[in-house]
Amino acid sequence: MEDPTVVQTPTMHQCPNCLHSFTGHFCGHCGQKLILRRTTLFTLYQDFLQIVFNVESMLVITIRELTFHPGLFFRHYLQGQRKRYSQPLQYFILTLTFYVFLSQANRYLITQLNASSLPIPKNPVRAQFIQILLEGSYYFEFLYPPILAFFFFVLFYKERINYAESLIFCLYLVSHILLLSSLVLPIAFIGSFFWVWTLPVVELSKEVIGLFFFVYASVNYSQLTWPYSLSKALLAFIASRIVILGLDVLLVNGIMHLNL
Repeated sequence: MEDPTVVQTPTMHQCPNCLHSFTGHFCGHCGQKLILRRTTLFTLYQDFLQIVFNVESMLVITIRELTFHPGLFFRHYLQGQRKRYSQPLQYFILTLTFYVFLSQANRYLITQLNASSLPIPKNPVRAQFIQILLEGSYYFEFLYPPILAFFFFVLFYKERINYAESLIFCLYLVSHILLLSSLVLPIAFIGSFFWVWTLPVVELSKEVIGLFFFVYASVNYSQLTWPYSLSKALLAFIASRIVILGLDVLLVNGIMHLNL
């Protein structure tokens, strides 16, 4: 039995990053977490669960705030409150990877499922053009945030934010649009059992989700009157999508000329 009068001395640890001594689970100098065990597949699995399902994790907080309070989220970011949120580029790469993986898997499964029921195209060249256009759209997702940010910066100049801040805002918004669009993919796969034209609907639903969320977030952030903000957000989104579509068409034409 332990003597209650004996004071337990906290165990001292040396941080492997900054070499400062500390007690507890985190280094008070650099914030490094105390790691006492070797990395294994199980510890990687635990870290994954911690990131995804912990309600206080940066990823969960970012998703929650962007969904319900995108305008307030961006204002907090501009004010320097960034520690609790995922970094914009990190969030973008994560959601883009997640969306592309699910989309490609979904496209493959739907194509295999409906291979026998799809009608033979009357114009093979046009069918090839559309197929390459859909598949090539992934390559320009990296260009979408800076293009959208340019139009947002120009049209919302009265908000007094620079282009870099507009880019941060659009990186978060495009990332969240990709995440929300990923939720449609399982529904599209189920729908493919009953309808062969599911893939074009998936692409259309992504555009609709993107339009509504971008307008919602822009109006939620802007301090202008809502009709004014609404019209500018619509114009920024449509203009950016036209530019992306033009780049897609140029890419497809180049690929088709190389194949001829």
